[in-house]
Amino acid sequence: MLGGIALAVTTPATAQDLDARLTRVEDIKAIERLQNAYGYYQNRFLFAEPPTLFSSDRPEVHYDGGVWVGKASVQRLWQRHFPTVFGTDGQGPRAGVMFDQPMFQGVVDVAADGRTAKARFQTIGRFASYGQDERWVGGVFENDYVKEGGIWKIKVLRYCSSWDAPYNRGWKDGASSRPLPWTNYSKAGRPDRVDKAACPRVYPEGGAVTFRYLHPVTGTPVAQAGGGQ
Repeated sequence: MLGGIALAVTTPATAQDLDARLTRVEDIKAIERLQNAYGYYQNRFLFAEPPTLFSSDRPEVHYDGGVWVGKASVQRLWQRHFPTVFGTDGQGPRAGVMFDQPMFQGVVDVAADGRTAKARFQTIGRFASYGQDERWVGGVFENDYVKEGGIWKIKVLRYCSSWDAPYNRGWKDGASSRPLPWTNYSKAGRPDRVDKAACPRVYPEGGAVTFRYLHPVTGTPVAQAGGGQ
């Protein structure tokens, strides 16, 4: 007691708790930065970069039903498929082609041991080929992350398209009928396997990607009508 004011004494347990909380905040921000960096590299067609964001220990990519397992397969996805789709050599933007997918609504859950994490992000953007086509696109990421050598990396990237429609017409005059990406891969860029049940049907079917995080207040899984939990 000093001058009638009680002074709180920081105990070792309190200091450890504060340190743990600070580390958790830093981990969350690092994962958000990692995911946003992925988005920027993908948007600018820097296809040599996304594979470097992944774990060295058997990483996976689940992209609209296509599944790539292992470092070599992840490299194949970005070095063989995406450059073919966008007509680039993987060295940067191509004149007349746009594919912006900014990351929104990140919900990051770091495991108690601080070694692994899960996160959900949503993307809303546009795909455009100048003078030919322009489309609204949207999708959801549900990813796993791992800390290796003090650095957060992507362990499993899961992406499901939610909707896709012509920019100037929207859905009123007809939704997209384009095939899922894995159906038009070159032989060199095709996935290791296909899981057609991995993603719900896109709008207007009404499917929804499963929430892998718990309700922030109740701490329980969230059930979704028509799509499980």
